[in-house]
Amino acid sequence: PLADLPNNLDKLDKSKIIVTACPHKDRAIIAMIYLKTKGYNVKYLTDGLLGLAGNLRGDNAYDFIKNN
Repeated sequence: PLADLPNNLDKLDKSKIIVTACPHKDRAIIAMIYLKTKGYNVKYLTDGLLGLAGNLRGDNAYDFIKNN
């Protein structure tokens, strides 16, 4: 959770890319910015977890996987 992030920085490996995610994307962006200020290499799910789930259903899944 975003509120717990400052207390858990020691659990994150700065040598790896960290992907932040939330249902939509707003908190993931906040977490990404916070982690970048602390020196982490960070990305976020641009469509949020709900967008990812939608892309992995039915006919969308093939196109999503093929293009990403």
